[in-house]
Amino acid sequence: MSKLGFVIILGIFGSLAVKWVNPSIQPLFSLKQIVGDGADRDKESVYRVRLVSDDMTAEVHSASVIEVDEGILSAVWYGGTREGSKDTVILHSTLALHSKTANPTTVNSMLIEPVWKPSEVIVSRKATQQDLSRYVKKLGNPVITKDPQGRVWLFYVSVSVGGWAGSAINVKYSDDQGHSWSPSKRLVTSPFINISTLVKSKPFFYDDGTLGLPVYHEFIGKFPEIVHLDKNGEVLGKQRLWWGRASLQPEVIPVGPQEAVVFLRSASIELNRILRMVTGSTVKRGSTPQALALLNPNAGISALLKDDGAMLMVFNNSPDQRNILSLAHSKDNGQHWTVIHDFENVSKPPLNRFSYPTLIQSTDGHYHMLYTWNRTQIKHVEFNDVWLEAMLQ
Repeated sequence: MSKLGFVIILGIFGSLAVKWVNPSIQPLFSLKQIVGDGADRDKESVYRVRLVSDDMTAEVHSASVIEVDEGILSAVWYGGTREGSKDTVILHSTLALHSKTANPTTVNSMLIEPVWKPSEVIVSRKATQQDLSRYVKKLGNPVITKDPQGRVWLFYVSVSVGGWAGSAINVKYSDDQGHSWSPSKRLVTSPFINISTLVKSKPFFYDDGTLGLPVYHEFIGKFPEIVHLDKNGEVLGKQRLWWGRASLQPEVIPVGPQEAVVFLRSASIELNRILRMVTGSTVKRGSTPQALALLNPNAGISALLKDDGAMLMVFNNSPDQRNILSLAHSKDNGQHWTVIHDFENVSKPPLNRFSYPTLIQSTDGHYHMLYTWNRTQIKHVEFNDVWLEAMLQ
């Protein structure tokens, strides 16, 4: 190949890379919050624990949850014989919190609480192969969200060759709250071989209705990114948040039209802390991540912004184990935190593993946290502001 031809090819690939890494137009963050009257209506403390998963699979992991309609929660997770097994599927279930048939009633002096419906398979490896017309070795983390038009989006990981570093992201949607789904489509998140992009954290939306999908890269190095998608799920571009090699699973919390706080899982065995950085909707990349006082044993985290401007975070409060799952509270955009509650705390052998939390707030003002319990169950903790205020005292 001539030197001129090489320069031309290099220029083409360079222009593609610039397009993906630095999209030319980036809208503002949408700051529409779920605001309900639950805090005003509740007079008593609420703290409930439910079981989400059933015995369909031997192992379960990596739950994601949204409110698809007022009082209706929808959750997804993956399950199989073990992580990475060929029989792994994406499972789905719903919970009606406040429907006429689900409200607590007294029968023979026993209180009957709403329960999650039996789980159903919505994605399998073979179905993904058929939809994508390519070999699929295994399935991984799913993430669910609902856009401003009411469409429910499901993003999930698949691997064709190698381990998780060879993964890609697929997307499908539902226009009937998860009763039926479109075929899966592979997201093209790189102009090159399109591998090593994974999801775990909650998506967010911009003011024009387009979607921001927090993702992370695992091939050679680990670093966080945001993939920008249009209203039809097509990739508009990608923003790399940090150029380090040991941070992943970005949890993006918009705090202003042009500013978001990002919390990162640290993959550094020397650090063992949660990382925090600030980014913008129009900047090429964010500030340098700073280590918080909160411990992190290279494990998943979840956070949200409350209506009063405070933040909540669920994380593994340990330097090297996932045996403690805690709730922390911050009043200064996540710079300083107070640990206020342990959802799980097992300090004696055998040490269980409580991991991959996801935290949301529903329209009635209640908080819902799902997590993996010892890889055998997905559990759900519901609490309200009355309970939270008591923990803060």
